[in-house]
Amino acid sequence: MEADVYNQVLNVLANIVAAKALGKLNSMVGKLSSIAEFLNANNAQRAETTLAIKYMSKMLAKVTSLLDTMASKLAKSPAQPDSTSIWMTIARASMDVPASLPVGLASSTSSPSLLLANNQTQVQQ
Repeated sequence: MEADVYNQVLNVLANIVAAKALGKLNSMVGKLSSIAEFLNANNAQRAETTLAIKYMSKMLAKVTSLLDTMASKLAKSPAQPDSTSIWMTIARASMDVPASLPVGLASSTSSPSLLLANNQTQVQQ
């Protein structure tokens, strides 16, 4: 009888210890499962980000290539003449009135209204 009580107490203690251990293990399994889900989501997000970065890198490489092409074309284009030299040429040309023209006629040929009429005639042709 004493042995039966002793065995029964041992069984109850063993069940309590096993239940506690299994409860702790189940809790740890749940936490590990949660960590695994988080890591999977994190890996998926990293993969998406990596793909987006690769795509943007390719796009930026294309843009850089196009900008390089444009820069080389602009560098090869002929230099624009100096605007002051153009204005100086125009000023000299307007000052060079033939000496054979009378003064009144010379001033009328350079008048804005006559120049405007000449330009309109040229545009209409």
